[in-house]
Amino acid sequence: GLDDWKVWSYNIEKQIGEWKPITDAAMTNPSAKVMKITDEDTGKSIRCTEEHKVYTKNRGYVMAKDLKEDDELVFG
Repeated sequence: GLDDWKVWSYNIEKQIGEWKPITDAAMTNPSAKVMKITDEDTGKSIRCTEEHKVYTKNRGYVMAKDLKEDDELVFG
C-alpha cells in the first residue's frame, strides 16, 4: 500500500528536505507528459509531470513546466 511509499519534500518552515509518507494518491491525468529535471551540480534528478509543483529557492513553488534556467532547486 501507500504506507510503504515516501516522497521527497521541502519543509519551508524548517528549510530542510525531508521524506514524507504518501497519504493519498490519484491519477488525475493518465496522458500527462512526464519530464526529467536534473541538477547539473550534483547530477541528481527527478521525474515528474509538467504540472508537478517543484520548490525553488528563488521563486517558491512553481510548476515544473514553468521552471527557468536560473531557478535554484532543492535536491535532497
